[in-house]
Amino acid sequence: MALLLLTHEYRYNTITYTLTAANSRSKVLLAKITAVSVYVFGFAVISGLVGPLCITIGMTMAGHTLPNQDISVLTYLGKMVFYCEGWALAALLLAALFRNQAAAIAVLLVGPNTTEALLSLFLKNHAVYLPFTALSQVVATPSVPGFSSMTGATLSSMRGALVFCIYLVVGWAVTWLLFLKRDAS
Repeated sequence: MALLLLTHEYRYNTITYTLTAANSRSKVLLAKITAVSVYVFGFAVISGLVGPLCITIGMTMAGHTLPNQDISVLTYLGKMVFYCEGWALAALLLAALFRNQAAAIAVLLVGPNTTEALLSLFLKNHAVYLPFTALSQVVATPSVPGFSSMTGATLSSMRGALVFCIYLVVGWAVTWLLFLKRDAS
């Protein structure tokens, strides 16, 4: 959704109307970031509450009971919202950077899986610092002492979030400068 929000304007050449109607390109970009963030926040919170509710209803209808769990709902929702917001802002960043729907979708689908998997072969334990690998560490289950992950290294949720935020801030700074300077067509 975030990617299509901006790339459709470039695809159908309506971005010129948007940029002409606003007195600042920065305001246009900030409005798009805000719209995506608010939408994804609402969608993630609703999904985060409906999912466990459906699991409970399904287990009750099947005659099963859920064992007692020690789950911090606020931590669960916070991690899930951050993960969803991270993907949405990364998609919007790619859309603003490439200004082409096919290229942005291709990079979004190929980048996190293929590119980071290949780079992890060279980076070994430092592969956890790649952007989408760090983002996945936010929602990863905690590692059990004595068992190693596939790469042998993990980040804590907070550290993974910080690494991904650094990538987002740098990426958005570059994207914002290019959005200000490049022609809209």
